[in-house]
Amino acid sequence: MQDLGALRSPEPDLPEITSHVVLLAPTLGVEETAELAYMAVHLFDEADGVQVVLKCHPMMPFENISEFIGSPLPSHVHISDEPIKDLILKSSVMIYSTSTVCIEALAVETPVVNLRPQFGISLDPLEDFPSLRPDAAGLEDLREKVNWVLEHQKEHVAQNKDAWANMVKDMFSPVTSESIQAFI
Repeated sequence: MQDLGALRSPEPDLPEITSHVVLLAPTLGVEETAELAYMAVHLFDEADGVQVVLKCHPMMPFENISEFIGSPLPSHVHISDEPIKDLILKSSVMIYSTSTVCIEALAVETPVVNLRPQFGISLDPLEDFPSLRPDAAGLEDLREKVNWVLEHQKEHVAQNKDAWANMVKDMFSPVTSESIQAFI
C-alpha cells in the first residue's frame, strides 16, 4: 500500500472528460452493499449521461443483494468485476461508506464522497479527516455532493491533492525497523 501514489503520474496528461463515471464501492456488509446498490440505481437518470459502476466486494457479490433492488438495472448502471484499482483510475468520483478503498482513491487523486449509512453505524476510515471529502446522508444529499464534485472536479483535486497525499503517507508510511518496533 505504501506505493499507491505511483499508480498515477505526478501530472497526468488526461484527455478532457466528456462523460463522467461514478464508482460505488461497498464492503462486505449486506446492508451497506444494498444501500449503495440502491443509490447506484437512483442517483442519476439515464439521460444525465453519467455512467455508474458498482464494484461489490468479492465476498459480497451483487447476486447476494440484487433482490433488494426490485427491478432490472438501468442501462447506465453497471456491475463490474474489474480490479478496484483499475476502476478507480477510470472514475471521476468514488462513493463509499466504510470501505478503505477511499484511501486508494485519494492516493491517485480520484475524489471521494462518503455516504453515511442510514441503517448502521458509520465506520468511515476518513472520519478523522472530514475536510478531505464531502459527506452525505441520503439520496438527495448524495446527488447534490456528487454533482458538486463532478462540476468542480479539477479545482477540487487541485485544492486537495497535497492534503490527500499527506493523509495517504501518514496512513501507509513505509515499513521500517522503527515502525515494526512500535508493535513489539
